[in-house]
Amino acid sequence: MSRLVAWPVALLCLLPAPNVPSPTFCTAGLRAPAAIVTDDQRQAAPRVTPAAVEADLVRMLNAERVIRELPKLRIDGKLAEAARAHARVMAEHKAIAHAFRGEPELAARVAATGVRFSAVAENVSLTDAADVAVAAHKALMDSRPHRATILDPAFTAVGVGVVFDGRTFYIAQDFAHTFAALSPQDVSAAVLDGLQRARTEEKLAPLRLLRLLTLQEEACRPNATVRTLLDRFADSRCAFLFTTFDGTLPERIDAPARDQRLTRVAIEVCPGRASVGGECRVGAVFF
Repeated sequence: MSRLVAWPVALLCLLPAPNVPSPTFCTAGLRAPAAIVTDDQRQAAPRVTPAAVEADLVRMLNAERVIRELPKLRIDGKLAEAARAHARVMAEHKAIAHAFRGEPELAARVAATGVRFSAVAENVSLTDAADVAVAAHKALMDSRPHRATILDPAFTAVGVGVVFDGRTFYIAQDFAHTFAALSPQDVSAAVLDGLQRARTEEKLAPLRLLRLLTLQEEACRPNATVRTLLDRFADSRCAFLFTTFDGTLPERIDAPARDQRLTRVAIEVCPGRASVGGECRVGAVFF
């Protein structure tokens, strides 16, 4: 299993605050074993382009999802870029695997293309069959872990890469739950909006936004905690830290916004870490 490690969700208030969430960790990833088309399926390779095979494989896997009332996967060009790069490596090695010696793991390969994602998975296959897409798709669907990846409702996008070495087609399918590219300012605005909605629900006046010049530096330290934020900003009464891709607030993290004693907030966002899918770290202190 390929696993992404994220910063924990944490909230700490120096005043009574019910239902404070305990730290949780975000994890993502799934990596199934490789599927291989058996020798008796192999024939001379037909005159079909890798691009045509890629399109057919996407059509087939989406057809499988539609039959089961699952949403279609969006074709993502950057995922396809990562898939083609890995398919080329497999062709060079004349073998299939999820990573070869000296090659980055799946999550790192996908992140290097700029995709922002919270979960990622990969199917790989090879075939010499005449009907390339049909043979490869059948082999994957006949394999329980590969079928589970194709039908996983958590994924929203796919990129397929196919490389032909003169006889054999090498195939990689990269799946991900992706997010649109957002700037730190966009994420900060989304977080503030979520907090203000909580204030409205409690019939409280909106929080006043503060600008603390050193908050980003403090919140983005690798060893930052809510306690270090409260210690650094002595007048603050609550603080939180969490990671997000789109500014969505974790459950109950908006508790400070629902407290009438707190009227001001400062929010800072650390830029996304490309190595683990581009999630942003959010730090906030309340006064």
